[in-house]
Amino acid sequence: MSGFQRSKSFDNFRRVSNESSGFSRGTRRFGRGYGGGRGGGGGRRNFGGGYRRNNDRYGGYGNRNRRGYGRGGGRRGGRRTFREGYLPDGRLARVKQAGEEQKEIEFEKNFYKESEEVEDMTKKEAMDIRKEHEIKVLNCETFYKPLTTFKQADFPENILKLIKEKEFEKPSPIQAQTWPMVMSGNDLVGVARTGSGKTLSFLLPAIVHIQAQRKLEKGDGPIAIVLAPTRELAVQISEIAEEFFSRCDLKTACLYGGAARGPQIQLLRRGTHLIVATPGRLIDLIEADETNMNRVTYLVLDEADRMLDMGFEPQIRSIVEKIREDRQTCLWSATWPKEVQKLASELTNNSIRVNVGSMKVSANPNIKQQFIFLRDFDKKEKFVEKLKELNDGKKILVFVQRKVTADEICDCLFDNGIRSESIHGDKTQYMRENTLKRFKSGKITVMVATDVAARGLDIDDISFVVNYDFPEAIEDYIHRIGRTARAGKFGTSISFFTDRSSNMAKKLVKVLKDSKHEIPEELWKHVRKHQSSGRFRRRGRYGGGRRYGNRGYGGGGDRWNNRRNNRGYGNRGYGNRNNNYNSNHSDSETDQFRGQNRFRNRYNNNNNWNDNRNDNYNKERNFDKNNSFKEKESNWKDNKNTTNKKINN
Repeated sequence: MSGFQRSKSFDNFRRVSNESSGFSRGTRRFGRGYGGGRGGGGGRRNFGGGYRRNNDRYGGYGNRNRRGYGRGGGRRGGRRTFREGYLPDGRLARVKQAGEEQKEIEFEKNFYKESEEVEDMTKKEAMDIRKEHEIKVLNCETFYKPLTTFKQADFPENILKLIKEKEFEKPSPIQAQTWPMVMSGNDLVGVARTGSGKTLSFLLPAIVHIQAQRKLEKGDGPIAIVLAPTRELAVQISEIAEEFFSRCDLKTACLYGGAARGPQIQLLRRGTHLIVATPGRLIDLIEADETNMNRVTYLVLDEADRMLDMGFEPQIRSIVEKIREDRQTCLWSATWPKEVQKLASELTNNSIRVNVGSMKVSANPNIKQQFIFLRDFDKKEKFVEKLKELNDGKKILVFVQRKVTADEICDCLFDNGIRSESIHGDKTQYMRENTLKRFKSGKITVMVATDVAARGLDIDDISFVVNYDFPEAIEDYIHRIGRTARAGKFGTSISFFTDRSSNMAKKLVKVLKDSKHEIPEELWKHVRKHQSSGRFRRRGRYGGGRRYGNRGYGGGGDRWNNRRNNRGYGNRGYGNRNNNYNSNHSDSETDQFRGQNRFRNRYNNNNNWNDNRNDNYNKERNFDKNNSFKEKESNWKDNKNTTNKKINN
């Protein structure tokens, strides 16, 4: 077996086999070393070493605080990693080298059997259910009928008992259609709006998948991995998982940054069947040899679109490379942009795609959307009045753009007798978790948050979502208000809309139309106002208007006409302020391209502009001391001769 053998001297190691890949080169404890292989190189603290790929010799130099340049460079310089043998602190390395050893572990992933009720369902009845709930299935050769009851899914008896205790009536549309597909061992891409029940869509099949595998042994890593973009979402998924997994004597662990590593490492050392993690912390613990991906056969990426927005794609790919290729992969997303499509095609194998609802970014129709139009300096006063009106024991989630604003709003509400707490990025993880627990339990009824809480949080009984600051992207608006009206319930969103948000008015109108919502007349005014201001900005930029006349931007083109043919490209140096309102200053379509030759013979000795056009004439502009000019048309040949004489002189 390849690896290292430890000698009496801590600083001396000798290589047992030359076949080992992924270790630092050389025999000294400290040294530059070459990275190569999975482990990445070690060396002094300021030398990174390679990262992931075999033969990745030059990994770049790191320093104490950041990775080096190159393929990986190692974190904080990185210590050497020993896949087989002893770690520098004397512990036996629990992590086996990934690769061919993973393939030796056989696993099952197809254990779905249709119940008699599902078998008796006709194809027409199944298609009617799909049509009723706007379910679309793509890239699927086998026809999987949607389930109508939890019992038809053939979950363990303990799970069915817990579902009954929670008084769940029937599976949600995404659950009803995807459970048969996932438990049949297929890779899946699920696209559905927030609050549609995606979490149980992948957690309950994970229980069946884990129970079908051989038991964990000492040193084994998890069987199932769930990746989430934020700490809050990871904690939420972990809490739901713990509730169901504990009924089946299965262990879970939640890994996320911003919290102490020690307790998380202890959870891993006891052995865990499921890990719910943010990508960054999971990579840290893998590189520290606190866990491994050898037994992972079930991988879930939740809120994949959000993870890509947050820049987690390199971390996701790094984790996936450590997992066997014949794994089962489920990717879940609320939207379906090109970036998510590309990621899904590369990480899944012959995946089935299930869409529930429209593929457009649309709001939940169960949400009543209200708007308060006002001036910016009136917002805080009106907000307090509205909160006093709403604060009757129902839960209210308030969104703001800035962390400072969140704390200011809490202080303002406290001064007016309304108890509230805030969560944002400057709060410690303990404070954020404690605030969420108090909000869920009802100890506080008003929570103020930045967008850190906008996606993924599943709190069933939020009655009102208030946008104190309107978001800068329409997708963020949809995900914010999606915190209410979850699991088929109804809710209300209230948004304060000022002139600062006029640029969002047109997109907001489209969202309201798609959700068949009444559009306020004030919103139409903001649409028209933004369009008119946009026209003014475009007019000013092209064609020598009052705003940019004379010097700066000016010259040819129609100040009031935005058509390309009439816009023209005037001289950047001197504008034509005598033609501010001409509707057809450009005498031909080619006149708009005059600026292409502006660097060629721009001025002669007498400040004459020469266009060198291919027409039969040329416009010669003579500037006097008062920056006025005269235009005259002359024969092109005569003008050419005159120009040549001036140049020769």
